[in-house]
Order: sequence, then structure tokens, then C-alpha cells
Amino acid sequence: MSILFDSLNTRNLDQIFEINLNQYFRLFANNTIENSGISEGDYSVQISSGLNHPDFNAVVQTNLLNNFDEIKNDVDTFFNKTNLPYTWFITPNNEKMGLYKELLEHKYRYIGYDMIVGVELNNIIRNIKTPNSLYIEEVNSKEKLEIWGELFIKSRNMRGITVSDFNELFKTINFKEPYLFKKYIGWLNGEPICGSTLILGGGIAVIYDQTVLPKYKDFGIYEAINVTPLKKAKEMGFKLGLAVTSIGDLKRLTGIGFKELFNVKKMVKLNELRRRRR
Repeated sequence: MSILFDSLNTRNLDQIFEINLNQYFRLFANNTIENSGISEGDYSVQISSGLNHPDFNAVVQTNLLNNFDEIKNDVDTFFNKTNLPYTWFITPNNEKMGLYKELLEHKYRYIGYDMIVGVELNNIIRNIKTPNSLYIEEVNSKEKLEIWGELFIKSRNMRGITVSDFNELFKTINFKEPYLFKKYIGWLNGEPICGSTLILGGGIAVIYDQTVLPKYKDFGIYEAINVTPLKKAKEMGFKLGLAVTSIGDLKRLTGIGFKELFNVKKMVKLNELRRRRR
């Protein structure tokens, strides 16, 4: 049996974000940023209120400032490869009026802030048939958490890390009660294929990690495992926020926005923060 789902794409966060997750919440999910000891120069990304809008589902920060064709063809190879329709908008710091006009001429929408490229939600949604049966379930037991851990370890080739390490990390979770971390497993034809994590806190829902085995990406598993928990989070009344990652030379923000993020105005490059503290 095949199913249909909306295609939304988010990308893996690197291990730095995972390691600094608690630090992220402590520093940024409140109004005490000015008292956290982080200076203005430490901030790397400025979040625009315009990006937290139901029409947009993904943003990319890039250093490509002036070459329109390069921006269109090279910034996001995933969307180009799969031929998804998309609309870009970009407003770099040293933006020239010519680029702005060119974007408008191409029917691209401007929403502001520097060096940010976005994809409009309404232009990326399409129906994709998954092969045979795709089933996504919430991790609600220690046994399912072990399956998720195995997927995580395998997808990242994490030598020296065991499922027991994950059990120790999440040993305090009571699956019978609400908790901030909701994990999901995607099953294809009865085989666990991928997993994602949804973080709920401060009225915001954020997917901060996704594990996907590469050979299944073209089947649409990549999109389905994310859109399912996000839809559930929206139904529960959570606003959907942004989280920072990097892929190669690209700096990508992943997220689906509805109105606002925590009380966060800026994000910090967590890897830069770690280097300074060494």
C-alpha cells in the first residue's frame, strides 16, 4: 500500500549542535542572552521575523552574493537534483540594487535580512508516492529507543558508541509522561530505515537531528520522517522554529516557521563558541 505525503526537506544538524543542545537552550531559549557572557561579535546568524511565516519552510545562509545563476544552481543541490519547484529570495549585507531588481524580475519574494536564501513552502509541497509501505511511529518505549539508537550510530558511522550509551543518555525518560524530546522511526516494508528527533520546549518545536540511510533518500523517506512529527507538533499548538547546521561549505538553517522563535533574536556558531572556551 502506498501513501502520499507533503514533501518538506530539512537537513542533519552536525554533532556540535547535538553536543551543545543543553547549552543552546540555556543560552538562547530565554531573555537573559545579554547576561550570558556572549558578546555581540559572537553571533553568526540573524533570524528574521519574516522567515517565521507559514509561506516559508527552509532558509539557507550563503556567501554567494552577486551571481544570480550560481545562487540558483549551486546553493541547494538537493532541490535541483529532485526537480522540486522553488522560489529563492536573498538580501546580502552588501546587496546591490541590480541583484534585488533581478530577483524581483524573476518573481522571487523579498522578506529581508542579510545573506539568507529561502524556499517558499507553497512552491515546494508536492505529492510523492513512497514504495510499498512507509510507516512512521513515535519512540515510546526503551525497545524502540534502542532501534533509534542503532539507526543513529549506523548513519553516522560512530565508532566506539553503543546503544547502551544512548540508553544511559535517556535513562531518565518516562515514556508514559510528556517530555521534551520526541523521537520518531521510519519503517519501510517492515525495516527501520530512518529516525528524527523533535524537541518541544518554550512553546517551540524544532527538529534538531535526522538520521537517514543514503540509499533511501530518493524514496521520499527523507521528507516523510520530518513532516510527520512537525505536523503533530503544529496540531499540539507548538510554533515551529529554526536550528543551525552546516553541510560542506553551506550554512543552512532548517526549520518551518509560524510567527516567532522562543525569544531568540540571534544564534551563535556553537563550534566557534567551543573553540574559544578551550
